[in-house]
Parts: sequence; C-alpha cells; structure tokens
Amino acid sequence: MTWEGLSPPYATIVADPPWRFRAPGASPKGDATRHYSTLSIPELCSLEVASLATENAHLWLWALNGMMEEAHQVVRAWGFSALTMVTWCKPGPGVGYYLRNNTEHAILASRGRPMTPEHVPLSTWYQWPRTQHSVKPAGFLDLVEQVSPGPYVELFARQGRLGWDTWGLGVETPSS
Repeated sequence: MTWEGLSPPYATIVADPPWRFRAPGASPKGDATRHYSTLSIPELCSLEVASLATENAHLWLWALNGMMEEAHQVVRAWGFSALTMVTWCKPGPGVGYYLRNNTEHAILASRGRPMTPEHVPLSTWYQWPRTQHSVKPAGFLDLVEQVSPGPYVELFARQGRLGWDTWGLGVETPSS
C-alpha cells in the first residue's frame, strides 16, 4: 500500500484501519465488509506507517472492543509505544453479539522523545454524537489538536478536515 498524495513527515497520525473482525458465531451481515474492504492483522502490521512520522511523533489508533490485543500489536509494528486510551461513549444502543457495544477506543501512542501538551485534558472518556459509519466525531480531532503537535494526517479517513492531510477511500473534502 502506498501513501499516494501525502506529504510526510507528520508529527501526529490518526488512523482508523479497516479491521477484519467477526465475532465467533456472528453472521457477516454486520461486519465492515458491507462498507469497505478490510485488512487482516498481518496486513495492517506490514503497513509502513513509521515512514510517515517525524522522529518524535504521536499515533492515535482507533480499535474495536474485541480487538484491543491486536490493536496494541499494530501500534508496536508501526514503531510506536502505547501511552493511554481515549473512549468515545456513543449515545443510544450499541451493536454486538455478547454485549451491546456503544463505545469505541483510540490508543494514544508515541515514538521518540515524549511530547506532553501544555494543557492536559481532564478525561479519557467523551460523549460525542454518532456520525456516519466509520466517521469519527469532530470533537475527537479537536482533542487530538489539543494534545498532539502538527502537522497532522488521518489515515483511512472518511472525511477531510481543514489543516490536515487525509488518506482514504471516498474522503469528503471539507468546505472552507
């Protein structure tokens, strides 16, 4: 996979990979393949994300509830070390086969010299409104900008953001 159209290096990378996941015994009607092609864990681990990053960089990796162990594996394969996690608490009922998941998590990881923000947010969980499938809330990207330095890139993006580079299928460009 090439990162065509990007201008590295980036101090902050946000990624919401197309995880290949199906709960044991679940039907395929609810998995992500209805929306886009997915990648296996070895395929995700082989992506050259480190080549996009500055020497000192942050990675924000979105991960599925049922794949947190694999998400940490991807973080390490991309050359980063996990620091903490942010949880998005979505309003309303969730989806799932054992429990109704209405949360998503983003692992904050770093590489190189630690970079700490001047203002540290007071929470690791946030209630943001639901959006279209796989589109992350604007409040999350606001949080990233508070904590992590630019320049910024979002990989596997569903919509663009002013001041950010984006890479993904069907990225909608923000209006000025």
